[in-house]
Amino acid sequence: MAAAEKIIAQKLCTNIFRQYYLPETLADRQAMDSVLERLFQVNYRDEAIFRLKLLSAYKSEENRHITGVVKSTMQEVATILGPLVSPDLLGDFQSKLGELLLEGVKLWSSVQMSAVRAWVDNEPENDWGTFEDYDALVDSTPDPMKHVLVPPNPTDSLFPRVSIGDDIICQGYALWSSQNMVVAAGLECSQAKSPILSHGRLSSSRGALARRGSDRRRLSSSTSSAIGDGWTDMPTAPGAQRGHHSFSDHVTSRNKALSGSPS
Repeated sequence: MAAAEKIIAQKLCTNIFRQYYLPETLADRQAMDSVLERLFQVNYRDEAIFRLKLLSAYKSEENRHITGVVKSTMQEVATILGPLVSPDLLGDFQSKLGELLLEGVKLWSSVQMSAVRAWVDNEPENDWGTFEDYDALVDSTPDPMKHVLVPPNPTDSLFPRVSIGDDIICQGYALWSSQNMVVAAGLECSQAKSPILSHGRLSSSRGALARRGSDRRRLSSSTSSAIGDGWTDMPTAPGAQRGHHSFSDHVTSRNKALSGSPS
């Protein structure tokens, strides 16, 4: 579920929550963005006037364009999350997603027309909110979880922060490292990988012992006539190298597992 919310939040920021929708070519947008930014630096009222005139100039084409934006955004999300949704639920998922995006467009249209510029931030901060669903106890929660203390840090954005001028109208919501489902996911991944790592270390140790014995036999054979000349058998201790797995790796892999029904 968190993986689906994260991806949808990203698409809302890049495709829906924009200062304007038209023009859409890269060169034109770069020019408009530059003008808006320059005006904003000088006088925010001048930026607002230019932005409102820009929106008005493309009003007749906007509805058709928005339909295309919603459709293309649905396809982008479905391409990523489609494999995680059962085929018989995919149609309903896309329908609900389309409704969500259209609702986002309707709400955002008034923000675009605001006399004060709006801002969208999708990088979670320490003052962001939480979704309580991820604080729920997990039925298969392992006992070690009771003794795990994880510092609360925002790991992924689940919905962006939206501000109009200095006023925050949506604080933003994040997935936190200390939430029950995230902690349980990390423990589960660690426990699943432990036998593999242990087996790897055991195999490495056995291999090192075998090589040590072979080295001793070769040393004994090649130096049988040189005993007393300072030769000593000093094999180095074997080291079994262990791969590093960050906490975010655990969270990401678990998020994919939890996203079996992202709707």
